[in-house]
Amino acid sequence: MVLSPTEVPPSSASGEAAHGAVDERAAQRWIRHLAALGPFGYSPLAPGTVGTLPGVLLWVLLAPRISWPLHLAACLLVTAVSSVVAHYAGKAWGAADAGPIVIDELAGTLWTFLLVPPGLGWA
Repeated sequence: MVLSPTEVPPSSASGEAAHGAVDERAAQRWIRHLAALGPFGYSPLAPGTVGTLPGVLLWVLLAPRISWPLHLAACLLVTAVSSVVAHYAGKAWGAADAGPIVIDELAGTLWTFLLVPPGLGWA
């Protein structure tokens, strides 16, 4: 149930309206948390740059252990998920590209490292 700011939720004996509001707030918190990649998006200095760190860490840990097709699949999946999460987080924050939204940096970092062979001494 979606309400405009001026509508009052209907009362019910089961408390369904109040429960729905709590669920929506909890969902928005999770969306914001995921979009910010936990604490990374809240960095006071260069949150976008700090938001690349989880991607670098994932690549360093996983590149020697996964195949190129699996890395490509991960890039596609993370890109799809980050697009949806960033969209809803932008609505929750009231700005299409709010500063804390750095999940797209994770996707970009994974794409960047897709063609970097792990044998270069970096991984």
